[in-house]
Amino acid sequence: MVLALLVSVGSASRLAGADESPARVPGYDFSGKQVRTYAYELRQDVTFASAGDTLAYSTRMLWTFVLLPTAVTAERVELGVTILTVKATMEGPASHHAFDSTERDSDRRRDPLFAHLGALAGARLVIVVDPRTGAVSAVSG
Repeated sequence: MVLALLVSVGSASRLAGADESPARVPGYDFSGKQVRTYAYELRQDVTFASAGDTLAYSTRMLWTFVLLPTAVTAERVELGVTILTVKATMEGPASHHAFDSTERDSDRRRDPLFAHLGALAGARLVIVVDPRTGAVSAVSG
């Protein structure tokens, strides 16, 4: 399910020493030792009425990460994931929040709503997925 939401934004060459004919797995078609870069964007727009006013808020979060299949079989794929960047914004009446993990100025990364996302930049995860269904059976890291 998680992986079905990914949108590929590019791919890197195979790692040095990778098998010339990586195993092809049906369904999600992960290839052994092939590094790919992905982005995941979540956007939520909310409008509601309160005390006679109509209020509209828009929240956007964007993660970029690299994904490397480290073990590939027809029933199980183990994926190494490294989160590269995390960006988030929220706009609405009397409200502006922004966070960008690539921002070098630490004062600009201290947003009270999103600053906790900074802990995710550089995080490494291992995800185990069934390539036939996309079901995630384990996440660690």
